[in-house]
Order: sequence, then structure tokens, then C-alpha cells
Amino acid sequence: MLCLSVQSLSNLSGAHVAYLMWTRHDVTKGGSSEKLFKKLIDAVLADVQSLPVPEQSKSVVSMQAKPAGMHLLYFMKFLLSKTQLEHSPKWLTGEMLFNCLVLNGDGLINHSKTIEKLIDSGLLDNVTAFRLACTNFQEMEIVKLWPSVRQYFFEKMLLESQDTSHTGKSPYSPRTLLCYNRFYADLETVLNIRNSRDRYVIEPSEVLFWIRGCMSIENNREDASSFMEFILGDDELHWTDAVGCGNVACMDYFKRCLNVRYGGEEIIEYIFKHPVVDCRLQCFISEFSSLSSEKKSFVFRKHTQKMISHFLQWPLSLTFAENAEEIWNFISEDLKEHFLQKIFETLFPHFRFFYRFFIDGFSLFIPMAGEQLGLRVSETLPAIYMFEHLEHIWIAVWKISSISLRTLFLNMYVFYKLVGSSKSRKFRENFEDSDVKEKLLSLFLPNGERVLELFKRENTKESLRNLIAMHMPEDLKYLEKRCISFLGTRSEDFMYRPRFKPNRNKPNESSCIHGNSINMDFIEKIREFMFSSRTVDKSNIHH
Repeated sequence: MLCLSVQSLSNLSGAHVAYLMWTRHDVTKGGSSEKLFKKLIDAVLADVQSLPVPEQSKSVVSMQAKPAGMHLLYFMKFLLSKTQLEHSPKWLTGEMLFNCLVLNGDGLINHSKTIEKLIDSGLLDNVTAFRLACTNFQEMEIVKLWPSVRQYFFEKMLLESQDTSHTGKSPYSPRTLLCYNRFYADLETVLNIRNSRDRYVIEPSEVLFWIRGCMSIENNREDASSFMEFILGDDELHWTDAVGCGNVACMDYFKRCLNVRYGGEEIIEYIFKHPVVDCRLQCFISEFSSLSSEKKSFVFRKHTQKMISHFLQWPLSLTFAENAEEIWNFISEDLKEHFLQKIFETLFPHFRFFYRFFIDGFSLFIPMAGEQLGLRVSETLPAIYMFEHLEHIWIAVWKISSISLRTLFLNMYVFYKLVGSSKSRKFRENFEDSDVKEKLLSLFLPNGERVLELFKRENTKESLRNLIAMHMPEDLKYLEKRCISFLGTRSEDFMYRPRFKPNRNKPNESSCIHGNSINMDFIEKIREFMFSSRTVDKSNIHH
């Protein structure tokens, strides 16, 4: 029976301290989350070392600091993208995060409860609180705040709708976002606002959705937005797009309102239609946890590659590390070689298999902040990996895999890289039938950790020499003459180190609110709501 692991009390406490250590720095600063992580990680780790706690506790916090920090930065980006107008003062501070962060038992931030605490703190202006409440689908809080923000949003939307220069041209238009990030396109669909591109307003989809809802609720006017008709309509598949957006609060709201009867496995299958990204991981965890052991096994066997993709990510990698044999047995024999390759490429993203390259969510990860971080983040997808877990998984599955599979992997990948680095044609041609290969097989077959050690250092030639000296000292002189001396000496023979560079074809990363196109009929309803002779006061639009 596969149950999701929760962090031990020690690790969970370490994760909580790690999050708090990050809040001591300017984590709300704009720009790329990856670049900010790279800038702050050394300072955070130095702060951990200065804590007046035992060395063992420092080690636990340091290990958690890397994935926790990146997860926190993505959460910050999520919050600001729903509440922060461009060029407006930052409302979120490290002190707020310090006081309001709530964690789940797996170490992830509980988005809903953290947002609730931020709203309840009394430190937010009504407009920001309203936007957060809309994002979190807190209906009672939204209705309570609506009278105090109604005028602001109506005036702002009317002013922005008069600017036709954005229509269809904004870098954050749904057309661009559909290609760049399914998150925004899906959420736009589920909130039923994508009717035309007549006008463009800078508000999140959730806020527009709830403004329309508040208009209907307040005035009991079905023609204002057909709000309740949308919620209670015949098409119950609208909620599936809420799953795709990765917002658990949004997903749960639509499931509840639509009285969805689908089982968790159908929801998980829908999640699998989207790229493997951190922002949807909580939706996956929420649904997978609710499945029975039989259904968990069924989903795992039916969608093995997708499931493995998720279970290699932090924090689910803890479950994999603690249940390696059980999960390994879910993987069919024809996929086990593929799995070994993919976990190896995740551990060593600079290790390229030119002739065996797959694009399925595993192979797209690059080194971001140096080998020593023990963390890998993709160039375009915010999936987070913890090296300690992945190494444990690799060593465990190597031990229990068949000799034939281990031999196949060594021949097709490890030896291919070693022999391919040699400039000696004769050595390459004779390697297959030489006793050198047999000796190397005896070195690596029993212990997967030795395979990792071989490629952890840039100089693979030196790594191999050290491994032989440690585990086969009697053969060192022979293998030095017959093998090691023929191998390439330059690190680029084995690996490359691409720098993290944003994709130039996507919009510039922003932590500010993305705009949305809305139907002009909706604007007219707002005009009707306000008396048309009223002059819009631009001075009120400052949030």
C-alpha cells in the first residue's frame, strides 16, 4: 500500500526554519525567481551556519533550505502576479511571510491557509485583500470586502477599457499566454471570460470572475454576468480547467459548486495532460492522497511515466526514497531502462545522451546555480528536485534491479561515454571484447553509488582512477595502462555547463498582474451600474 510520506518532525521543523531564514532576505524583490535564488542561496546557507544549534540540526536546515527557498520564491511570484500592479509599491514583506506562512505535512506551503492569514493580519489595504480573497476563492471574505472596493474596480476597469492600444497586442494577451504558459489560458477558460478581445484590463482572471459574481449576487441581476448560470450550468467539465491552473482553492470551489462526481483518478488524468510543473503539484498531491490503495496502484500502472515524473519532484521524492522497492515494482520491465536514464539525466543534467534523447518532462533540466547546490530547476518549468532524495532513489533501485538491466545501462550509457572520450580508435574498437570491460563491470555492477561518483566530478578520468584505487587497488596499475591512460582528460569530453538563460521567445518574467481581454458587453454592464454622467476620478486608481 503506497501512502504519501510526510516529513519527519525533525525535517519538517528544519523546513519551517529554512523558510523563515529566507524571509530574512528581500525575497519579494522583482525579477526572475531563479536569478533571485542564485543571488540569495549562499547568504541563506551562511545564516543557517550561524544558528546557535547543533551541527546535525544545521545540516537538516541546510538540506531543506534549497528546495524550500525555490518553492517560497515561486509562491511569492504567484501572490504578486495576482495582486501587484506594475510600478506600484510592494505590499508584501518578509515580516508578513515570517508571521503568516503555514506548511503542509509534506513541507510545501499551504497556499490557502497562508493567504487566509495574510488577509486576517489586518496589514493589507482592502483592494489587495480583495484580490487575494478572489485568488483564494474565499466567498464570504469577498462579499464582505466588495462594498469597499466596488467603486475602485469599476473606475479602474472603465479607464483601462478606453485604452484600445492594448487590444490584441499586449505581451500578456491570452493568445501569447496560450503558447507560453497553459496556466493563464486554462484559468481564463474556466472563469468564463474569454468571449472576445474587445477590451483589455489589468486584473487577474479570478478577480474578474468574482467581480461579475458580486454584481449578480448584489443586484440579483442574471444579465450582469450569468454568474450562477455558469456555476450551476449543465457543462460540468468547466471545473477541469481549474485543475489545469494549479490553484487548489479554485479546483475545490468548482468541484463543490458543480457537485462533481468524478473520482480522483479522472482528476489526476486531467492533470497529466499538462506539463509537469511545481504549480500543479499541490493539485496532484491533493487528489492522489484521497485515492484508495487499489486506485493508487491502478493510476501508477496506467500512467507510469507521468507518475514517476511527479514522484521525482520534491517533496514527493521523499515518498519514492522511502518506498523505492514498492514504486520500482510498479514500473514495467520495458520502462525500467528508460527510468534509469531519466533519473540519471535529472541528477546530471549536463550529462548528454546524444542518440537516446527523450522529451517527456525529464530531459529538459539544466544546472542553474552550481553543482554544490544539490538542486535542479528547469529552464522553463518550475519543477524542484532534491539531490539527496534522488541519489538515495538511484542507489536503492540499482541494488534491486536485475543484473541484465544494470549491465545494459552500463554498456549503453556509462561505457559509451567513457570509451567515446578516447581518441584512440584501437582502444574504442577493442574495448568490447577486452578484459578491461569485465573488470569495470565488476566495479560498477554491485554498487550504484560508484556510478554516481564517477560523474560527480568534472574530470571523469580522475574519478575513475580514484574509484579503482579505492575498490580494486590490485588492478590499478593494469587498468591505468590498458584503460585510464586512453580516456579524455578535458571535462568537456564528458559534460557541458550551460548557463541559465531565459527563453527569448517567451514574455519577460513578471511578478505583476497579467491583463485579460473582456467582452465589451461586460463593460457596458458596469456603465449601467454606475450612473453614466459620473466623471471617473483617476486619482483613486493607485493600487
